Amino acid sequence: MIILVAMDDSGFARAALEQALKMAAPVKAEVVALSVVPNVGVVEGMQDTMVARLEREAASLMDEASTTGSKQGVTVRTRVASGVSPANTIIDVAKEIKADLIVVGHRGKSNLEKFLIGSVTNALVTYAPCSVLVVK
Repeated sequence: MIILVAMDDSGFARAALEQALKMAAPVKAEVVALSVVPNVGVVEGMQDTMVARLEREAASLMDEASTTGSKQGVTVRTRVASGVSPANTIIDVAKEIKADLIVVGHRGKSNLEKFLIGSVTNALVTYAPCSVLVVK
């Protein structure tokens, strides 16, 4: 079994990781933590700096996920991907790794994100190629 955990830097995402680890441990499931760095088309010259910062934050988050898994006896493979739509990127990775389950928090980092890009969780529940567990 492969469990994909979609993560941003929110408490909801950390709760999703904790739930995935609890589910994975007894059955020796493979856990893959994924952070999506959004493609941003900002003011020229700022884009590279902003993207680099987002990539560093995503890498740090993935290190944290790996460490959390190790403390619970579960190996967590990590990935950082880039995409215009976090939901589409998560779905693409789920298909690529043949995930059996996607675990996601019920909300992302901010309400502004929901306004700008729509509900990632809603899109995953609607379009994912596998079951989706939404953690509150």
